[in-house]
Amino acid sequence: MFPGATEVCDGLDNDCDGTVDPDFIWFTDADGDGFGDDSTAQPSCVPVSGAVQVGGDCDDTNAALQGGVILYVASEFGISAGSAHYVITQGGTTHEGDMVLIDTGDDYAEGSVSVCLGAGCFSISVTPNEVPLAELAFMETPLNPGQNSAFAVIDGFIGSATPPVAELCDGLDNDCDGAVDEGFLWYADVDSDGVGDISTEQFSCTPVPDHVQVAGDCNDADPNLTTVGATCDDGDPNTINDRVRTDCSCQGFVPGDCPPGEIADCNGNCAPAEWVGDGTCDDGSFEHNGIAIFFNCGAFGNDGGDCGSPCDPELCDGQDNDCDGEVDEDFLWYVDADGDGFGFEPSALVFCAPPSGRVQVSGDCDDTDPSINPGALDGCDGVDRNCDGEVPGTTGTEVYSPDWTATSTTGGTVNLFALLAQGKTVVVDLFAAWCPPSQQMLSANFLQDWNAHMGPDGTDQIRIVAIAVDQSAGNLTPFINTAQWPVIVDNGESFGPLYNAIGMYNNAVPTLLMICPDRSVTMLYGGPDRLPYTGLFQYDAAAATPLLNERCACRSACLTNIGCMDVNACDYDPTATCPGPCSQAQEWFVDNDGDGVGSTSLGTHARSPPTVPPRAVIATTKTPARKWASPCPSSPTTPATSARHTTSSNRVAPPSRATWTFLRRPRASVSCPCASAATATPSPSPRTMSPSGRKLT
Repeated sequence: MFPGATEVCDGLDNDCDGTVDPDFIWFTDADGDGFGDDSTAQPSCVPVSGAVQVGGDCDDTNAALQGGVILYVASEFGISAGSAHYVITQGGTTHEGDMVLIDTGDDYAEGSVSVCLGAGCFSISVTPNEVPLAELAFMETPLNPGQNSAFAVIDGFIGSATPPVAELCDGLDNDCDGAVDEGFLWYADVDSDGVGDISTEQFSCTPVPDHVQVAGDCNDADPNLTTVGATCDDGDPNTINDRVRTDCSCQGFVPGDCPPGEIADCNGNCAPAEWVGDGTCDDGSFEHNGIAIFFNCGAFGNDGGDCGSPCDPELCDGQDNDCDGEVDEDFLWYVDADGDGFGFEPSALVFCAPPSGRVQVSGDCDDTDPSINPGALDGCDGVDRNCDGEVPGTTGTEVYSPDWTATSTTGGTVNLFALLAQGKTVVVDLFAAWCPPSQQMLSANFLQDWNAHMGPDGTDQIRIVAIAVDQSAGNLTPFINTAQWPVIVDNGESFGPLYNAIGMYNNAVPTLLMICPDRSVTMLYGGPDRLPYTGLFQYDAAAATPLLNERCACRSACLTNIGCMDVNACDYDPTATCPGPCSQAQEWFVDNDGDGVGSTSLGTHARSPPTVPPRAVIATTKTPARKWASPCPSSPTTPATSARHTTSSNRVAPPSRATWTFLRRPRASVSCPCASAATATPSPSPRTMSPSGRKLT
């Protein structure tokens, strides 16, 4: 199970999208119209007799009716009650009535009506009765269940309750866009530039020789001049932004060519700078040097406010019609070489009519592979398939946990890398018995529920380890008695400095860490709050699975390097990173005075001289400098004594792994992250859920 997996009928959420077997739901289709009754939904891995996989039938006793439409209408703000008149027409059938608008408590009133329709086009008109209505109304159809499509009340709506068909040449509006046979108009293209003369429009169900279906050519005798705003060539190599102007001429702009006191307008034509904001709208009504001047664009703030607002919709005319500072941005087309619906950003060009082989959606980071685009799902294959700039499972800022071995309260040995090598994700709870959030987690059975869901007796994906990182106060007994996982008390306070050194503990309890099988660590609580819970530490199973998948799904155990990371292995290297090869480790000793003779303090196994913090330097009796040989035998006849177990007059025996890993340090003061005062009762960080709804104008 992983994001992007193929969903199969097995009772599991294979693709990790939060739904189980969504492609195997069947709906009874009593009237045989191809649409089923939603209330009869049933899962089945094989086809069900008399059932279909498309729901949404609003009347399963009438084959002529399939799609239910819900219309929502609201009043203007400041009105708490009223009504509106609606008319919904489909063919010869009309549904008409008055809709009561009820106070929503949000300073406006809203009403709704549901109508059952058949296949084909329908229209909606809404008019006010005694109160003014909001500018927009909303509707929901089986084509967009759970989503509300907006339309302007003043314009009404034309659409389809079922999937529309392609436009045919039959005098009907087949595709329900409000136009009839719009795909069968032809225009003469004398200059063969792909754009025809609109005055030559003719209707034909079959192609007309020397005609095209794109109109708007302002000069059909010159292929260099097509539609206003299109690119052209004015013949001057020193100009830029050559565009077809409103008088159907091709003109470019020479950068910095305006005389003192003048600036280039929206089209690159020079005009007095004082015209901007002088109280007169310069929108082509005035000329300078015989050229119409336009300052009504975003670059000049609608002529300094002289032309007012709102701006016009963007047109393909070489101007910034919608005042957003961009020209013809709605007419950019991108090459889509692999046909996946996403184009290559650098290939952007302006076309006033749809060109072949191009799309208007960019962002494809590999236009030779249709499986790679912004709409694709990442897998665990080391390829950035959704073009977000990140290889799945990596961020480039990973922090890795060191290994440790400790003894639990039951006497068992707990080794971090051993758990990770099994492919398990380890959740570490650095807690304090005196801290209210730790107590609240205990009372809410938060960890118990998480363990039951994803621990050994659940999905078997995680292992929990609780560590009493601050034992200055409080009763540890309840934490120990209720735990179904190892609890570490002995030497537990040494874990604070251990994880503080890698930025994963800031002297706040509780701190919860998620350690993926590849050793990468994420802080879930103790600074950020990413724990899967609602309310007061009520475990949220629905949030836990995505959390684990997001953090660890693509992070498999470092089995090839486990030798380097195992202190018992002959090639142990505490600085080893994963993945990567491990070279032979050697033992190094501190040399404070640089005389080539190391101290008798414990050495460190590493592939290269380690950096020793100043506080680790210990002045002791010196021995002749030497580089210890590998702990592995070099040959059967010349055994090498393991440096890890060697004792002599010149070298003390290395401590046990647990003592070596966790050197006791003075305990820093630990603060409860939720406490504002000693007497306050902390609670988890508040969770706020954004309510769904429609934004009404």
